[in-house]
Amino acid sequence: MKNIWEFLLQNISVSLVASFLLIIKAVFKDKLSPRWQYGVWSVLALRILLPVKADRFVLLPFSIYLEAMKAFVETRLSSAFTNPISVTEPSFAIPFISGRPESITDFLFIIYVSGFVLTLCFYFVSYIRLRFALRRGIEPSDEEKAFVKTVFEENKVRFVRIIKVNGIKSAFICGVFKPVLVLPEDRKTDEKILLHEIMHLKHLDSFQTVFWCFLRCLNWCNPLMHYVFNCIANDMESLCDQRVLEKLKGEERRDYGALLLNEVNEKYSRMPATTSVSNGGKNISKRIEAIVRFKKYPKGMALVSVCIVIVLALPCLFVSAKSNCDEAVYYPHNSIQLQKAVACSKIFRCTTVAGAIDTYAKGLINENAVMLLTASPTEKHKELIDQLSESYNIESGFEPYQSSDTMPFAIFNLIKTEKEKYSALLVFSIAEENKEKTNENKIEGDSLIIPIEVFKENNGWVVVETGKRKHSGAYLDKSSYNQVHNLTDELSPLVYINQKGKNGNLEYSLITTFRVLYDQNPSNNIFFEGERGFDNSVYRNGEFSSCIAEANIVYSYEGKDSESVKHVGIEYSEEKSHEFSEIFSELGSNLASSSTDGSGKRAYSVNGYEPWDKTIFDSSYNSNIEPEALMEGYERDLKYALYVDGELKDEFILEVRTDE
Repeated sequence: MKNIWEFLLQNISVSLVASFLLIIKAVFKDKLSPRWQYGVWSVLALRILLPVKADRFVLLPFSIYLEAMKAFVETRLSSAFTNPISVTEPSFAIPFISGRPESITDFLFIIYVSGFVLTLCFYFVSYIRLRFALRRGIEPSDEEKAFVKTVFEENKVRFVRIIKVNGIKSAFICGVFKPVLVLPEDRKTDEKILLHEIMHLKHLDSFQTVFWCFLRCLNWCNPLMHYVFNCIANDMESLCDQRVLEKLKGEERRDYGALLLNEVNEKYSRMPATTSVSNGGKNISKRIEAIVRFKKYPKGMALVSVCIVIVLALPCLFVSAKSNCDEAVYYPHNSIQLQKAVACSKIFRCTTVAGAIDTYAKGLINENAVMLLTASPTEKHKELIDQLSESYNIESGFEPYQSSDTMPFAIFNLIKTEKEKYSALLVFSIAEENKEKTNENKIEGDSLIIPIEVFKENNGWVVVETGKRKHSGAYLDKSSYNQVHNLTDELSPLVYINQKGKNGNLEYSLITTFRVLYDQNPSNNIFFEGERGFDNSVYRNGEFSSCIAEANIVYSYEGKDSESVKHVGIEYSEEKSHEFSEIFSELGSNLASSSTDGSGKRAYSVNGYEPWDKTIFDSSYNSNIEPEALMEGYERDLKYALYVDGELKDEFILEVRTDE
């Protein structure tokens, strides 16, 4: 934690988890064993030590309101510890000071850190004083030492040093690495009390008290957590009582309860690195009540307890709750809604590449800065938030065209460039319908091409424009897949290959197209298309529904007999070893065919009414690729054969690689 907002986020989350566990423990108070009652606090320990993610919370969406409050406060200050633009997410649960304080929130954090350090020092000094006090202790007699050693051996615990100290009322263990058993000097310690301390020693409870003491220091200013840590200490003692009682029989258990009344000692009951049979008079009475209700739990209850702890840990530590950011959050109507919108857009980022591109494109279409904020990197946030302070919208400078059967934008040449980074072309249709002097709708206008990069930032995907926007002289085709028929010459191909042959030259270009899935509800699907049309809602976790790899081939024939040519043909295969025939057998008529094995044919007549331009053109589409696979890269080995009047004139082998 490096600022007061990270502390608040962490502390609120910890308090909610602690309250939740207190309720659960109250419900199951007499239902499960003390082992579970104490073991469940491990969930709280993890919650304290693991940094809180802003998009994960239990029961209440407090992170949204905390982020909105931070933006409201910090934009009016010049804090050294806090960036009002970045999302509040502690990277480390331990507080540290990163510079010189400049604002009131910085000084508040200094106060918290100072309290943490002072509390640690208090416990450390108290422990040192105790160790010095124990130096006044005396060695027990050989008889007492032999008696204690026998109890240790019976319980298979390593024997430790023993001292007797005047003025203490109950035995306790002091120390972690070199523990010492401290006994009252003025009276003999009962075997059952020794057994209690041996159980503490056997289960490393001295170390656990240090651990819980450190966590108490982290939460020194939270009264609820002080109460919780007292409950944890009591549960530790109750668990130790349970272990002792499991070794005793009959009247010995009742005698053990009576002994506890004589061991009341408030002095060392909360000291770190120590364990004591006594944890205060009030708590002793509760423990005696538990002893009266004592029962041995079945062995299988240990497994049940572990399962319960795991089930509790999942929602408290790892599960993301509902974002509470519905569609209305992207259209704020007042300053309060605006603060919530900004907070949501910074916390709940786009979780997929498709969701980021789709959200960014819709932000431009709707002139909506909140949408753009959701899909933009942190370095762009200040610029967008500054515009939001003046208006809830942003001027994008164009208005995309959309009819009932077209999409207002398309995604081309999306490809991985490095780890967690992709490049693409985002193309908007800004064409218009012209209905004058004809009953047929005619599309006129052009498209806007925007080069973009998509990459992972913190816990989400973001989009940045990587080059100048440019207008094309064509528009998006009215195909359901937004294929690029009209834009082929306008888009830079993902792969371009130029090869010289025996009788001509072959140019190969590859362009890929992706479409976002807008409706995952099968009941809403259109029968033929399988998907619903454009949806203007924000889908931060959107997926690509389909993709197309479109390859265009242009063969320029250089033979001297070009003026007399009547028929041309092209044949291709994805097998390098494929043997083409010398004569194109189906040359007599125009044809176009393709197969699922990656092969195909095309033939057509030339020099009919107009002179032949000496080129053979072919376009092929592959829509049987998973979008995720195409994003990672495209690799194909293609073999082409070119025919002129039935004769095989040229063969080409192309190695298509998107990473070259």
